[in-house]
Amino acid sequence: MPHLESFRKSSIGLHFRIRKDQEYWNAVRKVTKAFGPTLKYDQATGEFNVPLTTRTQITLASTFPEEWAIIQATDADTINFTPKRE
Repeated sequence: MPHLESFRKSSIGLHFRIRKDQEYWNAVRKVTKAFGPTLKYDQATGEFNVPLTTRTQITLASTFPEEWAIIQATDADTINFTPKRE
């Protein structure tokens, strides 16, 4: 199952970074197919961007169910799912 590295909400939508593990390319294929032309990738930040709609939230919830449960429970604007290495 694919996992998120980070998630953030902004005024222009939802931004997320996919964890670069063995499931990375499967996750990229899933979100590319699910979001189509509404999915944007910011090469500078390494984040995928989608508009804040009910459809995108449902798609993210079905693609990343573990992280989406945390996102919903915390209602935080920014979440890092992986600890930073020092």
